Amino acid sequence: MCGKIKPDTHRALYCRKLDLEQFSVDVVVNLLKTAHKYNIGQLEKFTTQFLSRQTTDWFTVNGALELYLFTMNVDNLHTLSGKLRTIMRANPQQLSSCFTFLSWMHKNPKAAAEFALMLLEPEPMNPLDSPNSSPRSPPYSPCTIYSFNFDPDSD
Repeated sequence: MCGKIKPDTHRALYCRKLDLEQFSVDVVVNLLKTAHKYNIGQLEKFTTQFLSRQTTDWFTVNGALELYLFTMNVDNLHTLSGKLRTIMRANPQQLSSCFTFLSWMHKNPKAAAEFALMLLEPEPMNPLDSPNSSPRSPPYSPCTIYSFNFDPDSD
């Protein structure tokens, strides 16, 4: 962010009841970045949980890459990076033409090229995906309501 909070992010910050379903991936990513920047831990945790629960088709490739680059610099957000890599691996044509990737190629071509090569490598197999593993229930209810009461005066 350039020091200014974007209007949709500003609106989301000052809602008493925040329903992230109504916002685009770009607004939710900016909300997470803003929560992290201004150390609003409760909101950062809520947006991270929301993003973790979203299906891969909810993300845009540009939004996934922007979020991926952000998660690489924040220790407690590495859990999202696997999902984001999967999104980008599945959409190489979109990745090569998205704004964030082109901007990254201009600013740091070596890192962007290494990232593109990393996406070409096969993904490591998850031990839970093996045929001998037992099925697990999802960590959340399918009926989870994505709303959050944020009161800046509490704490």
